[in-house]
Amino acid sequence: TIDIRTDRYVTRGGPGDHAGCYNGHRTEYRCKPGENEFLGLDWQACEALLFTIPPSVTVLSLGYRITEYDAEILPILRTGDREADRLLRKCARTLKACMRDNFMDCPDRERGQWIGDICVQAPQVFYALDRNAIPLLKKAIRNFILLRRGDVLVGNVPGIHAGELPPQSLNAISDIGMIRVYYDFTGDREALDLAFEPAIRYLALWPMEPDGRLGKREGDWNWYDHLANCDQPVLRSEERRVG
Repeated sequence: TIDIRTDRYVTRGGPGDHAGCYNGHRTEYRCKPGENEFLGLDWQACEALLFTIPPSVTVLSLGYRITEYDAEILPILRTGDREADRLLRKCARTLKACMRDNFMDCPDRERGQWIGDICVQAPQVFYALDRNAIPLLKKAIRNFILLRRGDVLVGNVPGIHAGELPPQSLNAISDIGMIRVYYDFTGDREALDLAFEPAIRYLALWPMEPDGRLGKREGDWNWYDHLANCDQPVLRSEERRVG
């Protein structure tokens, strides 16, 4: 039995969940007698690929294939400063690593299409990548609108944990969210036509304060997606460095 995993197989949680450990993806291959050849089809994101191979196995060759979403990084990401250009390319590569069948918050474990993360990624798409990336963003908008729960716009679709994170859904339909950004850069009215009525119905669920501000509404999670839902104190920067 050969175990194939990455240096990112065990990952920590986000803010407020530092003690949590989550398993990523791994592959297990069971050899038959004689010469074997195997290509793992479950892609893995990592800095290092780790093979655990029993002594009874003679390795003829090991390798990997780079597989990624079909979009190229634009050459416009150059400033003339070597370090700045290196940083920009790393940022673009991170964006590409978080694209596959959908945009995602983390490619090493859950691979969830969290709408709040996409609202951050959406404007990057048009500056960092070629036009091949645009259909994936439109797909995210369609998932968000068409997989709603009644009048509730949920935060992680498609996925089994399709809960409502109110600030993420509100962000997505705001004038800085993914739908507005998509329309500003493409002029594609179809996304607006699809989202308009569901957005109005979603906003109608919210109470209004006497001064005109939006009232609080819990949703499945609280207004913010980590710290308002945990009992752990927020770590100061010094504690993070030491820990």
